[in-house]
Amino acid sequence: ALFHSDFARNRPVPVHRGGPARLAAMISAGQEAGVFAPVPAGLTARMLFAAMHEAADAVREGADRLAVTLALDALLHRALTPEIDP
Repeated sequence: ALFHSDFARNRPVPVHRGGPARLAAMISAGQEAGVFAPVPAGLTARMLFAAMHEAADAVREGADRLAVTLALDALLHRALTPEIDP
């Protein structure tokens, strides 16, 4: 997995360009476009990045890739889909 590769260890990414920062920027852009829920972008990004990291670890350890992908997809949708007023 990329998270644990020699590439990742030998070429550290500055915090402002890391995964959580990029996710936060995407979440903020989605919120500005009205397609993502009004959640705290930075904190949500950290949590989602952690979930993606764990998903990659699970697959690396032998978990079913499709099951992991579907679970992660459900989590992302729950975290970012805005509520629709009835």
